Amino acid sequence: MGNLNYKTKKEIIIENAYRDPFLKIEDLAELANTTSKYVRTILSEANLSLMELRKDYARSIEDKRYSLSDRIILNHLIKTPLFDWKNIIESEHLFLNNPLDINNIAAQVQSNFFHQSYSLLVKNNTWGLISVFLDKGHFQEQDSYSYKEVLENINKVLGEKDLEISNLDLIVDLATGLVSSQLEIENFNPVLRIKQTLSVNTDIVVLILLYFDARKISFSLSHNGGITIKRKAYND
Repeated sequence: MGNLNYKTKKEIIIENAYRDPFLKIEDLAELANTTSKYVRTILSEANLSLMELRKDYARSIEDKRYSLSDRIILNHLIKTPLFDWKNIIESEHLFLNNPLDINNIAAQVQSNFFHQSYSLLVKNNTWGLISVFLDKGHFQEQDSYSYKEVLENINKVLGEKDLEISNLDLIVDLATGLVSSQLEIENFNPVLRIKQTLSVNTDIVVLILLYFDARKISFSLSHNGGITIKRKAYND
């Protein structure tokens, strides 16, 4: 701890108590090269409780996890009144409207990723499509994941250090192939593509794609980051 020699013992104790409240009294004493009795005196004089600091730290971690979770589009879908678990159905197909939709991981997609796809049903009709690409180094590959299982696994990554959650990337493209047929629209009709990535140490570990008939969805972002998804009637 030679780099802290210019600080007083009191400063070292208080700084380390805030930095890591899970340190024991004896640990703080060792870091400050003093006695446990002196540490207790300093904490008392500063009106600091390691127990309270630990509670505050745990709350801050939980708040961080919640705010991160709330930024992931897949978590928002299940909060949308249109959907519950039974409306999100696993699919054996890969929903990919345009190869450029996965340009971020194109070089590694075959070797490093596996995918899971879902159909979003409203009144027993397909209203939206989801494809999720998962990095094999962070997620265990298996034949299928339910939507709930995918969410649980993705939310576990929120505890990773240096995690980055991208903003939503929205474009209106021309529907083609399987996306057209599954959404029951003609080729080259407008489709809204929503894309989001999760990265750890700048490496993408999750890539999420959603597709909607652009004429049947209202999608908006609020100033505080909230997301509103509504279904619009179109020739129903």
